[in-house]
Amino acid sequence: MRGLKRVILIIVILLALAVIGAVLRRVVIMRAQQAREMVRGVEEYPVDVYIAKVMEVKDIVNLPGSVSSILQTKVSSKVGGRVSRVLVKEGDYVKRGELLAQIDTSDIMHQVNQAKALLESAQTRYQQAKTAYELQKQQVQYSLQQAEATLNAAKENLLMLKTGARPQEVKQVEALLAQAEANLRNAESNYQRVQMLFSQGAVSRQTFDLAQMQYDVAKAQVESAKQQVELVKIGPREEQIRIAEQNVRQAEAMYELAKASEQQVRIRQQDMESALAGVEQAKAAYNLALNSLKEASISSPINGYVLTKLVDVGEVVAPGMPLFVLVDIGSLYVDCLASELDVARLKVGQTVDLIFDAMPGQVFKQRIGMISPAGDPHSRSFLVRVTLPQPSFMLKPGMFARARVIVGQRRGVFLPRSCVYLEGGNNYVSVVEGNKAVKRKVKIGAVIGDLMEVVEGINEGEQVIERGDAVPEGAKVSVSQTKEASLSEEAYTIAP
Repeated sequence: MRGLKRVILIIVILLALAVIGAVLRRVVIMRAQQAREMVRGVEEYPVDVYIAKVMEVKDIVNLPGSVSSILQTKVSSKVGGRVSRVLVKEGDYVKRGELLAQIDTSDIMHQVNQAKALLESAQTRYQQAKTAYELQKQQVQYSLQQAEATLNAAKENLLMLKTGARPQEVKQVEALLAQAEANLRNAESNYQRVQMLFSQGAVSRQTFDLAQMQYDVAKAQVESAKQQVELVKIGPREEQIRIAEQNVRQAEAMYELAKASEQQVRIRQQDMESALAGVEQAKAAYNLALNSLKEASISSPINGYVLTKLVDVGEVVAPGMPLFVLVDIGSLYVDCLASELDVARLKVGQTVDLIFDAMPGQVFKQRIGMISPAGDPHSRSFLVRVTLPQPSFMLKPGMFARARVIVGQRRGVFLPRSCVYLEGGNNYVSVVEGNKAVKRKVKIGAVIGDLMEVVEGINEGEQVIERGDAVPEGAKVSVSQTKEASLSEEAYTIAP
């Protein structure tokens, strides 16, 4: 039952379609009859015609494109903080080094001041350690020289006592006495200087005790030298020889003590070197703080335009966070797209006329710098790049551009667009034959400006009716005006 209903429905639909088709055929026939009656009712149609003529024109490939930049830079902050100022907006031109934004420096200034105070403290410690080292070094050198002189004098005195005195020996011990008195004066002067530094806290207790001991030893040496002079003059006794031997042993002990004090010099040197390392460390921290203060000012690294602004006043930014995107207008180029048919006629180095809507009336003559070896698999187009070594400041990335490349000369019959009309997917023109409008099917080649190349269907010299689609086929016509097609120098090729 259900199958029967479906068959009946199909039959009804087919009948309805047949009825509609019959009605449409009748309407078409009636309109054709009306058109023939109108043609019979009009004596003739006044028309304007163009004379089909052969023209020689440049074969130009037109490529759409846009301005881009080779160098596009993201500017970020190297320090974190709150943005206190933003001095540029999108589209602004900026120079290299120009201030773009400012990070609040309150916390950074606190770090700078703290690092500066630590550096000054480290420098003071170094100067104190250096003074202590130099003083200790001088003191030890003096002690060694004094102990060595005392030891030599004691040995000579013992030798003199054992061998007896001669006139020259008397003079010698007198010279030793004079030397001992000079040593005493030096030891006393050194003792007073160290005593003053010790009271100021510039030297240690050990250094003060050593100076005092040297002073006491110098006094004892003077007394010993005086005794030696007397002994030389009156001759030695066994007791004097024993005393001299004891003086030698004492002098040897003092010399060894002075040698041992060299260790203190090395300790002072290590203290000084440690303090110097502290100065270098504090200086590095101070310079780092100063660098952070400098980096809080965000400056432009290039000459160019602000393409994107990614930050506003009051925002908190982190180190490495992009704040601006800049483009270098000194590295502009035009990227164009060529079809697979056109790219075969292009080559690197060909002259290109660049035209920009933003700069009407101006033409930039450049050359093709690169043609992509592979095309886009979806659009079947190839990238053609034209560089702009010295572009105008009016050109900016993103602007639309048209590139015209002359690839040869073209010769053929050309008619205005207004002479060609489309019917049923085919191109037609109407020509004047024996005062009547005759419809012709034509094949169109290149379209140049307002002109279309007619490859087939028209011969040179024929009269082609302008707006021929408005004149019925076979209608009688009268020519009102005869025109000639012309091509502007600014015309460019459009793909057929």
